[in-house]
Amino acid sequence: MVIISQSSANIEDDIRKNSQNVFIFRLQDAEDISTACGLLGYGSNTAKEYLSQIISKLEQRQAMVKSPASKGPFVITAPEVMVKPISKQEIRKYLSRVEVELTD
Repeated sequence: MVIISQSSANIEDDIRKNSQNVFIFRLQDAEDISTACGLLGYGSNTAKEYLSQIISKLEQRQAMVKSPASKGPFVITAPEVMVKPISKQEIRKYLSRVEVELTD
């Protein structure tokens, strides 16, 4: 199951407590950052100050990640993907033609 929210503070406690893999993108709201630090497993003010500096400055395509497979949270940067526009003609090549007979 994947849960996505723009505000981590709005996610119910039970859901947050049972989250295994957490991806946190740039946050600006202090309450959201504090909640995100809790999701990462950190509650002390020192840790929150440190992590809030990182979380509030994440760039596009970056996320802080917590996973049971790692000892602590880490930052990932997704590769830039260039997607070329697809023409209607190109799309039609992959769609089968459907004919419908209308009857009264």
